Amino acid sequence: MSHPMTPERRHRPPLRRWAPALLCRLHGAWPTWCTGVRTDPFRAHAWVQVDGRPIGEPFPPGYYQPTMIIPTRPGA
Repeated sequence: MSHPMTPERRHRPPLRRWAPALLCRLHGAWPTWCTGVRTDPFRAHAWVQVDGRPIGEPFPPGYYQPTMIIPTRPGA
């Protein structure tokens, strides 16, 4: 797995960054935007998840400790 801040990840086309959230909405799911960290080794990352599962990410739930969670569903 490449480091989240490598140039190829940091400069991905906008559609590729938004695609997981758009696909969730097309299928009736409300994605949650998350940021988090891992301490050994230190890494920071942002991702989209549905029902606690990261979407389109190579890591399992719990790999990063969330530091900020932003629900996109109205009233959530």
